[in-house]
Amino acid sequence: MKKVGLALGGGGWRGLAHVGVIKTLEKEGIPIHCIAGSSAGSLVGGLYSSFGNSRKLEDFFLKFGYRDLLRMISDPHLKSGLLKGDKAEKYLRKITKNKNIEDLGTEFCAVATDLTTGKNVYIRRGNLAKAIRASGSVPILFDPQRRRGKVLIDGASTEPVPVRAVKEMGADFVIAVNLNTGFFPLKSEDLVYRARILLATNRAMIDKIAEYNCKEADVVITPRISKQKFMSKISFEWFLKFVREKEIIEDGIEATEKKIAKIKKLLESDI
Repeated sequence: MKKVGLALGGGGWRGLAHVGVIKTLEKEGIPIHCIAGSSAGSLVGGLYSSFGNSRKLEDFFLKFGYRDLLRMISDPHLKSGLLKGDKAEKYLRKITKNKNIEDLGTEFCAVATDLTTGKNVYIRRGNLAKAIRASGSVPILFDPQRRRGKVLIDGASTEPVPVRAVKEMGADFVIAVNLNTGFFPLKSEDLVYRARILLATNRAMIDKIAEYNCKEADVVITPRISKQKFMSKISFEWFLKFVREKEIIEDGIEATEKKIAKIKKLLESDI
């Protein structure tokens, strides 16, 4: 049997689709031997590796509410990010029982970006919550995480879909989940306000990198998320959607179900 690796891409609140992907793979008996995650993919993948099954993972996100949100964002900081990030890490330490990555049941890697070199960093050892915090340090929103001379930010900046990371973990068969589709094309009237122009510019770059990342995957799952949801205002809406947009889990389920037959066929042919 091939070693199956799951590459969970970044995408902010759209990362809830990863929950549906994992739930469906587990339901269909598709093994997940290792996971690499960027940004939101790191959060979902890390929690799954900590909890041990998709039922607990889904239950966590379905119960995640405004009180939990406030616990994570109650340390405003206006130096290099709107939030310091310490409260988010503390919250993650609590729900993961302060586990280290090397003690997880499923191999896990959090992907971050080092601003001092511009290169990606694969975190495969050490505290899980700290690794997730580094991978999800969205520029401007969170302060970068400084560790061992590195200045770490969002892993999706350099590897939005971490296929190469999961291959380096020894995966022979890679299932990639790309959340960076469905944004384009846009109408000219969508590009009037500065915030939306900046968002579209950033999306164009990330889309191309994500597309390149996925070329090395055996199967690519692309949850369909409406363009209207992509075009939300740049604000704390990024957080609020984790509380309100939980139907996106269903988008992940639907997209994965469409690829199950192909995944099983390829895995059977590789035995």
